[in-house]
Amino acid sequence: MRFALFMLLTLLPSCTRTDPDRTVRIGLMRDVDSLNPYTSTSVEGEIVAGLLFPRLFEEQPGQGNAPELRPFLVTVYHWDDTQKILTLDLDPTRQWHDGNPITSKDVSYSLKVQMSPEVPWISADTKANIADWQIIDPQHLTVRFHRAKRTNLLDLNEGFMIPEHVFSVHPFGNWLEVNWAQHLVGGGPYQLKGYEPNQFLRVTPYGFSGPDLVFTFARDRETQYMWLESGLIDYSWSLPPHRMQTLPPPLVPKPFPNHQFAYLVWNPIDSSDLDIKDQSSLNEHLKSHPHRLFSDPQIRVAIEFLLARDAYIQQLWGNLAQLPATPWSVGMSFHKTAILPRNHDPNKGIRMLETKGYLVNPETGIRENLSGPLVFSVLCNTGSQIREDYLSLIQRDLRQYGVRMDIELVEPSLYWSRCAAKQFDAAFVMFRRENRPDLAELFHSRHALGDDGFNYSSWSSADPWLDRLEWATDEAELDTCLEHIESLFYEEAPVTLLYETLQAAATSPLLEALKPNYLDPLSGIENIEFIP
Repeated sequence: MRFALFMLLTLLPSCTRTDPDRTVRIGLMRDVDSLNPYTSTSVEGEIVAGLLFPRLFEEQPGQGNAPELRPFLVTVYHWDDTQKILTLDLDPTRQWHDGNPITSKDVSYSLKVQMSPEVPWISADTKANIADWQIIDPQHLTVRFHRAKRTNLLDLNEGFMIPEHVFSVHPFGNWLEVNWAQHLVGGGPYQLKGYEPNQFLRVTPYGFSGPDLVFTFARDRETQYMWLESGLIDYSWSLPPHRMQTLPPPLVPKPFPNHQFAYLVWNPIDSSDLDIKDQSSLNEHLKSHPHRLFSDPQIRVAIEFLLARDAYIQQLWGNLAQLPATPWSVGMSFHKTAILPRNHDPNKGIRMLETKGYLVNPETGIRENLSGPLVFSVLCNTGSQIREDYLSLIQRDLRQYGVRMDIELVEPSLYWSRCAAKQFDAAFVMFRRENRPDLAELFHSRHALGDDGFNYSSWSSADPWLDRLEWATDEAELDTCLEHIESLFYEEAPVTLLYETLQAAATSPLLEALKPNYLDPLSGIENIEFIP
């Protein structure tokens, strides 16, 4: 089977190493969905766009993985006394791939695109605090924000700059129908050289000497590994985690934090006979229709003590995952987390359950009190064996302590609709932290209902501190807010964190100097000195 697959791949033009000295071949899990960075919704589209188009600033992980902005299109910037008006000085030497200069008109046009309701850009919410902007001359413009905010510069940098003289030819309403591969003009370190949908995408260096990058596509992680092992590609960051333990030479392991974490959400609301839509009545529902188990923080904490989470992680991932203390460390490195994950302490968990009257029924082996047995189900979407394996380990351990947990696997569309409607006891949730995390989206009550946010825990205790955190302008205030949020998070356990993973990645010796990071798995590839 493996030999047959290898023979098939060597016959495919997109995977054949006919010019290894002039190309670097990279595996992607799927093709880009669009070469327009403002109509693409995929991770692959974002990664390729980072090669083809520039940002105002180069963004890299700084100390503690907090985002750090370095000059790129913008060489100098300064704030006025109110910290709401920003002046940008552009590099006059920067140009588009067709030779036209990159000017403040292009920046203005890109901002217009980002904020237009006609453009389906998935990160448009990052521009909500921008009030307006004004062109001063071809190399200078000002941007005015509604309110001073610590993340204003980072939010401004979100999204790529695109050439007005190329993109404005097409009305926004037609962008989804445009074939952007034809006559694409960018301004990044690479320019498009060739593209066959679902076969390959090739980019070539612009303004520097180096090999072309050729992307090939395979959704299967095992196929990615076989391509890498067989020398058909030089790099993949989508490998099966278990393969990282036994990479054969000369492959070079390159695991890096991807800030993807998983947790169990505990639903404090009994929504079995409710159609909850009104966010303003959330607290009323919490009081009038409490979940018989998970409306009580002590039950949530007790179950957390029963889980041997470090052991599960070691069994499933080895050193490619860890147990996080909080889900908000990224982008806030100045704040030293004051709490640690709860240790596995089943005796303490059992004592807490017994305090609540939950004793083992000798006939069933399940704990119960006057309100009923300690039985609940976990909602989980299909499509990941690792999720099912982790839940099976939890199910096994809880059963020995007299707790029955059923696993309910459903299709993704049903999973998301049930999470939004609070139709579950507990739910397995995976989330990828952004470089500037929006904690309100995860834990503010205004994001607890419907499709607006991911606060499936209906947590509301931290609302006042989350409100203050959103508009905090100095580190001392941010630190104070986070300390209070952490204290509440630890005491009430609205969710139970399960794991945070590393991206399973490896390269051939050709890319040994590559340093991928959570912002960009191809970070700095244009600076690597390739020796044929």
